[in-house]
Amino acid sequence: MCTLRWLCLRNISPESFYKGSIVIGDPVNRILEFEDLIDFVDVGAMSTAPYLDAWIPVEKELERVKRFLPGILLEVLGSLLILIP
Repeated sequence: MCTLRWLCLRNISPESFYKGSIVIGDPVNRILEFEDLIDFVDVGAMSTAPYLDAWIPVEKELERVKRFLPGILLEVLGSLLILIP
């Protein structure tokens, strides 16, 4: 028997594969809407869209993640695994 696991991908970069997917607002609230359904949160702070010149220095990527992490950690600490590739 296998266990099904759900992964939530959260793009926190202003760049995106699809501009319509960029949502202005609190990224933590979107995760909390599905908290009971997901096991992991994958946080992306830099776009990997192949047609964009979206490379940013690691310091900039960390700056974006640091703004996001406090809110999500306070809300889901212990209930979700947070991945930062």
